[in-house]
This record gives sequence, structure tokens and C-alpha cells, in this order.
Amino acid sequence: NPMLAYKITPKLSVGGGLRILYARGELSNAVDFGTLDALPVEAGGFGGAFGGTPAGSDGFAEVEGTDFGFGYNFGFIYEIDKGTRVGASYRSKISTNLEGDGRFDNGAVGDAIGAALGGAFSDTDITARIDFPEMVSIGVYHDLTKRWAIMAEAAWTRWSRIKELRVKFDNPAQPDSVIPSDWEDSWFFSIGATYRHSSRLALRFGLSYDQTPVPDSTRTPRVPDEDRTWVSVGLQYALGKTTVLDIGYTHMFLPDAKIDLSAAEPDNALRGNLAGSSEASADIFAVQLRLAF
Repeated sequence: NPMLAYKITPKLSVGGGLRILYARGELSNAVDFGTLDALPVEAGGFGGAFGGTPAGSDGFAEVEGTDFGFGYNFGFIYEIDKGTRVGASYRSKISTNLEGDGRFDNGAVGDAIGAALGGAFSDTDITARIDFPEMVSIGVYHDLTKRWAIMAEAAWTRWSRIKELRVKFDNPAQPDSVIPSDWEDSWFFSIGATYRHSSRLALRFGLSYDQTPVPDSTRTPRVPDEDRTWVSVGLQYALGKTTVLDIGYTHMFLPDAKIDLSAAEPDNALRGNLAGSSEASADIFAVQLRLAF
């Protein structure tokens, strides 16, 4: 995300840049050929014609694709008075169309079913469109003393763009693979403080709440997301008059995420029922080098 900034007036600065995104996706999935074989013909199965055993004649499918996407971002900072400023930014949507391969390892039952379906479950090229959403944020900063400063931020992300993950196969005999999402727009809130130890070194602390876009009805083991709490620490060190180094560490606390998927839901018939929970946490390390000219 190369950026440029310009100070229009002593109080107002603006900036913007080009966002370049490299996306790589890989999904794998068992294929329950035994259940498909055992289903009655009137229910779309094969009535046991190939000797398959439910959950005992599984095949395996894997898809992988890559793409580059491009977008932009811009924002401003306005100094209300010395030591108090407000800023806002906009980050655009980035669309990607991943292209790659779909590979199948079917076993004898799967090969027979694939042949009966006119060549389904065969290796083929794939495409999958993914839109990474836009985001709007606003932040404020205020110096309490010469050493202490406080700040806060609120951000909104349009996750509702992601309704489903649809993988399209070039093989006309292979239907699309669809994972329903129905994600929702989400909010992020944070507060923080900075302590200036010296003219060159500053220490930072922060606490954030990050709302999940994943509704309970479509949560899967692939994205077992829940509302998150962030705890962050970091430091800023001036290497010179125009060069500044920032280092940060964040730990994310996530509550247990409940999963309750039903085979009765659209696109889940061959996936079956799934109930359970997921435990997760995350650690983020960040380094930034800033040059002024």
C-alpha cells in the first residue's frame, strides 16, 4: 500500500495511496460418496448400486486459486488545536477472481458415481470471485500532558458484500460448490494511550472491541469467528529526524464459537449435520518504517 501525504495548510493534511492485494485460496473437502450412493433414486441417489457405505466411501476434493486485486485509500487529518486532532479514512473494495485447479481423489465408488453423472468429480480448472470489502474509519487524538496522550477510533466494514463463496468448475458436469455466508456489516472500537519516555522513544497501549461479521446461522469450522477483544502494546523510536520505527504486538481473545449446521439447509444436504464449538486466539506482530521528505 504505497502512500503519499501532503500538508495543505498548517492544520490540514491529506493522503492517499494504491492498494495492491495478492490473494491465494485453498479449500479441501471430503466427499461422502457412500451416502450419495445409498440414497434412493427418487431422492437423487443411486440406490446402493455401487456398494458404497455412508461415511465409509469418502473421496477427497481440493481447489486452489490465486489472483491480484487493486484498490485505493485516502484520508485526512485536521488539527483542531495544538495537541488535539481528528482524522478519517476510506479504504476501497478490492475484487478478485481467483483462478486455479480443482483436484479429486474419488476411490472406486466415487469414480463410478462420477462416470454415471457424465464425468463429474474429475480434475478441472476453477474460478472463485471474492470481494474484499470497503472500510470507513474515524479517529481522535488528544495530548493530556507533555508525556501522556489518549486516542480513540471507530471503524465500519461492509462485510455484507460476502453472501457466499461459490467455486465454479470448468467441467460442465460438475455443479458449483457453494458455501453460504450471509455475513453482516461490523464495527470496530478502540481506545489507547501513548507515554513519551523521551524525545526519541514513545510507548503505546491499547484496548479494542471487534464485532464479528459471521452470523451464528452460517458459522463453519473454516471461519469459526466470534466477537474479539484486542490487547495491544508497542513502541515508537526515532532513528533520525526523518526516520521513525514502529513495533507493535497484539493478542486477540476470542470466546468459544458455537457451530450448528443442518443438512436441511440449502447447499448443506451432502455436508450433513454438524454441531460443536471452536476455541481460538491470535497474535499479531507488526513493524513499520516511516520516512518523511
